[in-house]
Amino acid sequence: MRSGFRTPRPQQRSDRSIPAASGPIQQVPLGDARFQALLAQANAFFVSAEREMEAEKAAVIAEIKGLMAKFQLTLGDIED
Repeated sequence: MRSGFRTPRPQQRSDRSIPAASGPIQQVPLGDARFQALLAQANAFFVSAEREMEAEKAAVIAEIKGLMAKFQLTLGDIED
C-alpha cells in the first residue's frame, strides 16, 4: 500500500548558478573625512524620517478629529 507522502529529493546545484570570480575587490580605506560625511548623511536621514513621522501623525490626528466632528462623537463615545 502506498502512502501519499513522498520524501523530498535533494536539490542539485548546477555550476551555472555560481558567478565567476573576477578577482579581489579593491576597497578604499574609510578616512576621517569620509566617515564624517557618512555620519552627517545618516543624521540627516534620521532627522528627515522623524519630521515625516511627526507630520503624518499630525495629519492622522486632524483626520480623526474631523471624523469625530462629522459624526458628533466625543472621547466618551469611542473609549472602551
